[in-house]
Amino acid sequence: MDLFTHLLIGAVIYFSVFGKIMTEFLFIALLFAVLPDFDIILAPLRRWIKSDYMEHRGGSHSYLIGMLVSSLVNVIYAPITGKNFILGWLIGSIFYALHISLDLLTTTKIPVFYPISKKELSFYSEKAGSLFTMIVSIGFFAILIPIYRAGNFQLFRYVSYGITLFFVVYYLYRILLKLKISKKLNFKQKYLPGFLPIYYLIYEYNITDNQIMVKLNKNSLLTKAQPIVEFETAFSGNELNLYQKALQMCNEDYYRNKWTKFPIISRENHHFSIKFFFLETMMNGKTMSLLYNYDINNELYEKSIQSYGKIG
Repeated sequence: MDLFTHLLIGAVIYFSVFGKIMTEFLFIALLFAVLPDFDIILAPLRRWIKSDYMEHRGGSHSYLIGMLVSSLVNVIYAPITGKNFILGWLIGSIFYALHISLDLLTTTKIPVFYPISKKELSFYSEKAGSLFTMIVSIGFFAILIPIYRAGNFQLFRYVSYGITLFFVVYYLYRILLKLKISKKLNFKQKYLPGFLPIYYLIYEYNITDNQIMVKLNKNSLLTKAQPIVEFETAFSGNELNLYQKALQMCNEDYYRNKWTKFPIISRENHHFSIKFFFLETMMNGKTMSLLYNYDINNELYEKSIQSYGKIG
């Protein structure tokens, strides 16, 4: 989920619940509403700490880690500011948990109970880093900030209630849509949320000993399904084995392993190439991809190339 939405939801929930009662903890609430996403600064530590949980949306996205981080921050923050440690720790833990709960709605799994459990969960009902909610959140900020600066706190609270209700209804709708559509799909099909609430994608994947077929359709509550891309090819010789090797290498990456892969296979000048397009990052028909090239003659892996573009 995008930074603006995390910040906005944190702010409106804080004012909706606490209002003028505990405005002195607003800084802690907003800091912890966005703090888990600052785990990107931990990436360089992977040189010394060989753990996937140092990655973005790794161990930082855990309720238990949030409680620990809140303790560490408030041990320093409370004595400096004279604020109550227990209240600071509680609010920090609550708003850290709010961030994780919102990310739990998105299409990237997170280890919410790490380190007790490494199992990763996701409701898979909203795009991670949704441009739609970011634009909506910026619009709501444009409404809220002038009201707050004018000192009309009663109106500010009422507007905060309305924004909170909007997001509750919006995410409930996203969850219910995902559940409704997924019930109709077979085990070879997968639901992916679309950019706008009325749109969604259906990915279909079928692989046998000698053939692969994949297709992606754009669906809407208002119109019929529209094909985006479809690919089908037959494997020959050792190609299936090479394909499986490439898929295994792609899945060794902690973050990419969480994403749905749309494979496109090509053959040219005695080379066999597999390009995996990641559907969760798709925006306006373009998405991230990773290319693996093999020499058919000696089966040696040559290189992998990361790029961004249209599927095909």
